[in-house]
Amino acid sequence: MSKHVRRRVYLLATALLTAGALAQAALQRNGPVTLTVEASDNTVGPFGGTSTHLTVSHANGNLTLVSDLRQLDMGLRDKAFEEEFEVARFPNARLVIAESELVFPSSGSTISDTARGSFTLHGVTRQVVVTYRARRISASDYEITNATFAFDYTDFNLDRICKLGVCVDEDVTIRLPLLKLRDN
Repeated sequence: MSKHVRRRVYLLATALLTAGALAQAALQRNGPVTLTVEASDNTVGPFGGTSTHLTVSHANGNLTLVSDLRQLDMGLRDKAFEEEFEVARFPNARLVIAESELVFPSSGSTISDTARGSFTLHGVTRQVVVTYRARRISASDYEITNATFAFDYTDFNLDRICKLGVCVDEDVTIRLPLLKLRDN
């Protein structure tokens, strides 16, 4: 089934759910979410951080994920991260994806797809492409797994990070291993 046809099926299903629920159908988060940040530098190699401080909301046809960067655990790099990314001034990172960008399969099926979204970091918003797998586990429950997107942090008015000759590569990957959603 082509992406275009899947979108039509999804939009039709969404319209039916919305009409059936008197326009109150909404995707809501169900359960905790872990966010993983992956980066590397020119000496040590890969490193990263994790956070469970992620809010997920649905309004105006958008799925919005907001991470509190003050709660991102970067281990020994916490202080440097907070300074370089000016976390006190820009405490949140935000990903917004239009619901129409997301494709969900029929019950019991799993699909892999991509969705365009707007990512805001350090007060700057850029377009990103999120790859994900989606599975409908019941009439109203979905799982999005392996959602991933990458970006160049210097595109967000941040200088390349170098300390004592060790430079952080510009490419950063964000992973959401599991996001559970429910239609209300």
